[in-house]
Amino acid sequence: ANAPITVGNDDLDGINLVTSRGATMTGVILAAPGSAGKLSVAGAQVMAQPVRFEPMMRFRPRRVEEDGTFRVEGLSGRRLIRVMGLPGNWTLKAVLLNGFDVTDTPIEFRGTEETTGVQILVTDQVTEVNGNVTDAKGEPTRDYTVVIFPDDPEKWEFPSRFIRSARADQQGLFKIRALPPGEQYLAVAVDYIEEGEGGDPEFLREMRDRAARFQLGEGEVKALGLKLIQR
Repeated sequence: ANAPITVGNDDLDGINLVTSRGATMTGVILAAPGSAGKLSVAGAQVMAQPVRFEPMMRFRPRRVEEDGTFRVEGLSGRRLIRVMGLPGNWTLKAVLLNGFDVTDTPIEFRGTEETTGVQILVTDQVTEVNGNVTDAKGEPTRDYTVVIFPDDPEKWEFPSRFIRSARADQQGLFKIRALPPGEQYLAVAVDYIEEGEGGDPEFLREMRDRAARFQLGEGEVKALGLKLIQR
């Protein structure tokens, strides 16, 4: 059970919560057309992710069966469907419901309804963005964080799968994998960033005009050389 409330200066009373066993979703994970390898779903889990922050106990992932089928119970509200625990060379490509792409469109779960026929398509054509960063003197540096985000501000809202960040490794290089292809992306390297700031729309607007722009095709590996931005 859940109910939205607004807490002000006055006490609240008369709040009634009516519990329910929630809605159910069933479906299957499939290898997307064009995938070259054989998909193994051992260890894979499906999660119905809320479109705003909620305690982790509300949306525990559910295990995928050996044949790729899954069943998620106790659902309510608007949820994005995500898959976890795939082999390292596989990633989410699309989520389909009744033939419609709902990868980035929340599904509304109400009462004890059962949503069936969800197809989660995954692919081994995984994108990669890598490279290095140089400072104002043109010298390589390891003291940075790279943030990659889409040019389209409508894709900045939490929880966006189009925004990723990475720190440098011991060689001063960065690597970010599994960004969705077919997008115009922006990349920045900054000397300092607060925890969680990389996905903040205010930070992204600040960085937008200073970012390097690039496009990313399916399965493409893109190498970038970025200049460090001092904040």
